[in-house]
Amino acid sequence: MTDKTPPADEFFVNRKEAHDWLVENAFKVSSGKFYGDCKKGFPAINADKSVSKYQVAVYGQGLRNDQAPDLSALQTSDDVHRKAKADAKIAEMRADRMEREEDDLWLHADVAWSAVASLLGRVREAIRHQQHTASPEMVVAVGGQVARAPELFELLEGCVDRAYNEVAGEKIEMTWEE
Repeated sequence: MTDKTPPADEFFVNRKEAHDWLVENAFKVSSGKFYGDCKKGFPAINADKSVSKYQVAVYGQGLRNDQAPDLSALQTSDDVHRKAKADAKIAEMRADRMEREEDDLWLHADVAWSAVASLLGRVREAIRHQQHTASPEMVVAVGGQVARAPELFELLEGCVDRAYNEVAGEKIEMTWEE
């Protein structure tokens, strides 16, 4: 049974009206057989008890030809709607995928995270180099002993390492090591 209310001109009001039409049009079928076939799903009974005139006509042709009707070509309007919606969604997803593949600026997540990690590593090394080079000047600037510049460098490097690990821990798992 389908849940959709059909247009009146395309449907019989109920199984009895559909069976009466079959008999009036010289289709030989008992009401018991017809009702049983309806319960099996063809012709389908809608939620409001109506029956598709098209399905009844196909059913009647199957009776004349003394064969079961071909149900593969027969679909309810809900099936057609669902299929059209699914086809549209698939087409949209294919178009999005093709657009991303054509776009030079698009990166896959693993490539993007690799590029971010590489950039963070280069920035870290540049900061370490600048700190090492400027550590004697920093010691003098604060009035300390130049011989203790390596201690200052180690302290600053530890701060930078902790800052990078804090940021990297949000999205990328890495630990800066010597």
